[in-house]
Amino acid sequence: MSIQIKGLEDCLEWNKIFFSPDEDIDMDIVEKDVISTARSMMKETDIGAFVLECTDLPPFAHGIRKVTGRPVFDFVTLTIFVYQGISSGRDGQPGHV
Repeated sequence: MSIQIKGLEDCLEWNKIFFSPDEDIDMDIVEKDVISTARSMMKETDIGAFVLECTDLPPFAHGIRKVTGRPVFDFVTLTIFVYQGISSGRDGQPGHV
């Protein structure tokens, strides 16, 4: 198993978030860039799952999952996992979000 790390430094619209925060950001372009990046990673190597480390990326998880067919993990899935692990319903089964 290997770990592949890929940033979004080449995505101009994404970089506006950091370098031109006062400019309008076209989220459709950002989504296309994020999904395109995931696709290109799949062409480079066999990826079993994606981990999105940036808190700005969870809105694009579904699109990545849909296009790649791979699981996508982020802080939202981690939060749900922890919540289900520490809570239980009336029947003693893990709680559901």
